[in-house]
Amino acid sequence: MRDEQPSAALVPRPAESGVERQSDAALAPTRREIREVRGRRGLGRPVRVLLVFAVVACLGVFGYWGWTLYEGEPAGVREGSCIAALGGADVKPLNCTDARAKYTVLEVFKGASDPTTCAVVLGATDPMVVHRDGRTDVWCVAPNARAGNG
Repeated sequence: MRDEQPSAALVPRPAESGVERQSDAALAPTRREIREVRGRRGLGRPVRVLLVFAVVACLGVFGYWGWTLYEGEPAGVREGSCIAALGGADVKPLNCTDARAKYTVLEVFKGASDPTTCAVVLGATDPMVVHRDGRTDVWCVAPNARAGNG
């Protein structure tokens, strides 16, 4: 058998005298060098903080809006709605077949403030003066017969 010599491409060359091989980490560019080559592409810290603040504020506003819609503020009460009480936190729309729905709103007079307005509404026994949406309304309320309360 004859001795075969490996090709020159496969044989690693010894380090040349006086020249040391640098590690890959030493050859990698620094952040500063990369920024100089690319230019400043990213957002600055103040802009990122402002963006995060804006997103949190929007989520808060829409979250509150959704919560009040779900909870049923007095603004959600309309003619034909049923409510649990004539005042306080229970003035929110309920299903009229719910046992807690003690009253039905028969008529809503928008912009009125005189409870005697309900005298013309047949069956209205309890007038309510409600302040909402920057105005005063009068709700003409009667016991809810659909839930067995009247």
